[in-house]
Amino acid sequence: MSEIPAPRPAAPSGPDTVVLVHGFWVTPRSWEHWKTRYEAQGYRVLTPAYPGFEVEVEALIADPTVIAEATLPGIMAHLEAVVGGLEKPPILIGHSAGGTLVQLLLDRGYGAVGVVLNSAPTEGVRVLPLSQLRSTFAAFRNPANRHRAVPLTEKQWHYAFTNTFGEEESRALYERYAIPASGRILWNSVLANVMPGPQDAAVDYRNEARPPLLFISGSEDHIMPPSVQRSNVKHYTAATPHRARGVPRLRPPAARAGGLGGDRGPRAAVGGGPRGHVTAGEHAAVKGVRLTHIGGPTVLVEVLGRRLLVDPTFDPPGRTYDFGWGTSSRKLAGPALPADDVLPVDAVLLSHDHHADNLDDAGRGLLPSAGAVLTTRAAARRLGGNARGLRAWEATELTAPGLPTLTVTATPARHGPPLSRPFAGPVVGFALQWAGQDDGVLWISGDTLLFSGVRAVAARLRIDTALLHMGGVRFPVTGPLRYSMTAREAIRLCRLSDVRTVVPVHYEGWSHFRQGRAAVEAELDGAPADVRARFRWLPLGQPVELATG
Repeated sequence: MSEIPAPRPAAPSGPDTVVLVHGFWVTPRSWEHWKTRYEAQGYRVLTPAYPGFEVEVEALIADPTVIAEATLPGIMAHLEAVVGGLEKPPILIGHSAGGTLVQLLLDRGYGAVGVVLNSAPTEGVRVLPLSQLRSTFAAFRNPANRHRAVPLTEKQWHYAFTNTFGEEESRALYERYAIPASGRILWNSVLANVMPGPQDAAVDYRNEARPPLLFISGSEDHIMPPSVQRSNVKHYTAATPHRARGVPRLRPPAARAGGLGGDRGPRAAVGGGPRGHVTAGEHAAVKGVRLTHIGGPTVLVEVLGRRLLVDPTFDPPGRTYDFGWGTSSRKLAGPALPADDVLPVDAVLLSHDHHADNLDDAGRGLLPSAGAVLTTRAAARRLGGNARGLRAWEATELTAPGLPTLTVTATPARHGPPLSRPFAGPVVGFALQWAGQDDGVLWISGDTLLFSGVRAVAARLRIDTALLHMGGVRFPVTGPLRYSMTAREAIRLCRLSDVRTVVPVHYEGWSHFRQGRAAVEAELDGAPADVRARFRWLPLGQPVELATG
């Protein structure tokens, strides 16, 4: 039996204690895996409860009186006593409402450095995204809740806290961690922005003596989304960048079953590792791939001895298709190749099934002949058979005898403006990775606008070549609203990432596509030279090799 290695000690000159501050609707139990992780790295780890919250979750659910009576000053007095009683200033880490508490502690001179994860705002931050309003509506739907402990239902918990988990896993986390929250503190935090003078959550944003503070935002977070974090950061107008001296590097815990602190990323690693800026043209593109643009969003991807078909559309032109909710479109151009010339197909990558410009009748007819159809979960339920449903950041593998494994990870997409999902429907993109693909992933965006989920793709993945669904889709009935990426958004996306090659698709062939190639190129004329050099237009119906030169 091998010996267990001794924990690595913290740097002697830096903090030796980590204080983890929990947020609302949970207790210190939510830090259990983080505590184990940092203790294994040699730190002393404290997870102080709010006053009266020291009991188990089950006891607080049975009698939530102490929650209803909690106040922010009372919680702060307790945390100040804990942190102030330590021999050395600690590292402070707070999640959600715990992030607000950490900001308050730092402002009052406690701690060596602070890290806030999806922090609740301090006073003066007035951003109120719809997802945040929906997440906290249980507390604000009734003014009487100001004097109550407010629980979340299992469904509300799933939306607010575990929206990237499956229902079964979310239910297990709900049963282990969820408690009611203080309606008093929630209401007071909202009213503070309309009351005169500093309230309980006020900090001095110009306090240059404040210890270093790092904001970390989750792109898929509903209750405290990135817009809240950005607004909070901007309020520190006089703050200057800090570098914490003598603070060893902290890494979040690895994924663990049942842990709120687990990694909410893809189940299989996609494009990990640092990547410096690469000037367009230094490498041609992803290795060993051949692309054939058939028309609209339809592309044949040949890789690793496989034939993958993106969004099959093979109907002839001339027909008008009903897209629902008063929207429709006329097909103006047919496919550059008939379906018979494309078959056989090993897999179909279907961004969504409910719009004919991504899956028409002829395309639907060839799905049963494919080895697998990877698509949204909703589409998989409708299609049945060989369809596999994927949520954003969920991965699956395509395997075949004698061929390398191809990992396909679903990526976030939003087919319209905020709140459009009920009528625009769910959509996913796809990131393809395989052994030996060192240049980065091949990413297929799916029909999407540039939003926080796509920005997360640019931040999390090392993208080499992107098949970008464009077209600036609009419908007369919804006026100026867009439902797919514009040229301007594509240019902004290039500036966010080091993608080497952008291949536009889904830009011509339908009446609801409002930005064809000429419009995209006109926008590109005003873009930086390095951005213009990344765009590569594929000739219709002709295979193009993407290989390192």
